[in-house]
Amino acid sequence: MDDREETDRENQERENNAVEPLQPAVTRPAPNAQQPHRENVHNGPTRNPEETEPWFRKPDWWMVVLTAFTFAVGVVTLIVFYRQFGEMQTQTGILHQQAEQAAKDSIEASAKVERQLGISSKQARSAQAAVLAMKDQTRLGQRAWVAMYNVNTKSTVAVGSDFHASTIVENFGHSPANRVMPIIAIHIFCGDFPPNPPYPALPVHRPYSYLMPSEPRDAGRASLGHPMTEPEMQSIVSGKCSLYMHGEVRYCDIFGESHYRHFCAEWVVGTQNGFQGCNAYADGDEDYPHTPTKSCKE
Repeated sequence: MDDREETDRENQERENNAVEPLQPAVTRPAPNAQQPHRENVHNGPTRNPEETEPWFRKPDWWMVVLTAFTFAVGVVTLIVFYRQFGEMQTQTGILHQQAEQAAKDSIEASAKVERQLGISSKQARSAQAAVLAMKDQTRLGQRAWVAMYNVNTKSTVAVGSDFHASTIVENFGHSPANRVMPIIAIHIFCGDFPPNPPYPALPVHRPYSYLMPSEPRDAGRASLGHPMTEPEMQSIVSGKCSLYMHGEVRYCDIFGESHYRHFCAEWVVGTQNGFQGCNAYADGDEDYPHTPTKSCKE
């Protein structure tokens, strides 16, 4: 019984291990005399032509390559442009700073120029003033200076006397004076001496003349014009009035400028003919420097 079961088991294992015969994958067709090469063309498994071509012959691959190349070029171009843009920004910043600095320098230079011009203008005015001062000093040192002095008389101041006297005119400068015209008068004035005392009428043709330096000359003769009365003498003695001899001399210097000088002398009460200088009317044009001098052509 046991031998039979063992035999059945071995037969079952042989049946399981038996290999079935392989079936042919392709059935060869019958040869055709009209198509001698048919079996060579169709002999073997059927293949797709696209699977047998190389990749570089496929247009899709070239499109991918071209797209990748274009993308790479775009990326490189973008990087280059970005760097150029950064460089341009840097250069623009530098130019902006230079422009601001140039503007500041220009403002500072303009301010310096204005200050220099102001200083130069002040220096020019100072130099001009110095030149004018030197010119004035030169003129003052070289011009003629004419004045009158002294009361020369043999007449006596007394009641009933027509007092008369003369004076001297002299050039105290260093150059000649021309168109010299002295005029004198004798008057009794009560109170202060008038700023513009009267003078006798001048002749139509004035006796112009030259007066050299250090050359004294008689300036002419003047008189009271009438015998002194008792009331006039009493007013003089009381101090209410005074007897004056006054004069004015006009002349021109070598620079063509006109000048004048006043003269005044007051009788000393109690003397026969003694006179002293007045407290007023002893001025000249040089005492008024802000008043323009007149030309001798006027």
